[in-house]
Amino acid sequence: MPLAPPAVLASLYAHANKFTMEEAGDLHVGWTPRGWMRRDLDLLGFKQHLYLRQPGYGPSYVTGGRLLDALMAERARQLGDEFTLERFFDEVNAAAMIPVSLLRWQVTGKDEDVKGLTLAVVSRRSRRGASVAGACVLSDQLFN
Repeated sequence: MPLAPPAVLASLYAHANKFTMEEAGDLHVGWTPRGWMRRDLDLLGFKQHLYLRQPGYGPSYVTGGRLLDALMAERARQLGDEFTLERFFDEVNAAAMIPVSLLRWQVTGKDEDVKGLTLAVVSRRSRRGASVAGACVLSDQLFN
């Protein structure tokens, strides 16, 4: 993920009106390793505008990476000497492209994050006057 963190930080400063696009570009170029981002590349402007048009897009890379790091550490503690990176990524890839909370449940068997999401949905629906019973049935089907 060498291109994401500098781009994300630059976009956050630009969103907060603390950096101009020129300053954001300087940070992006200056902090990307190995010269992989340069001012002469069209990619620089494309990425800056992409992140500005979709404010959560860049930070989601950093957040997702952090969540996967935590899951990897948890799985390593769970498996002990049987843990390997190959096994971990085989498990992650077998689970497909799903949110990390569901991935954690799939890989470790721990469902607290998913239960928390279900309770949040029930709470949100009840505040809007929607059917709490339907959400509770879904919760019961998932966890019982």
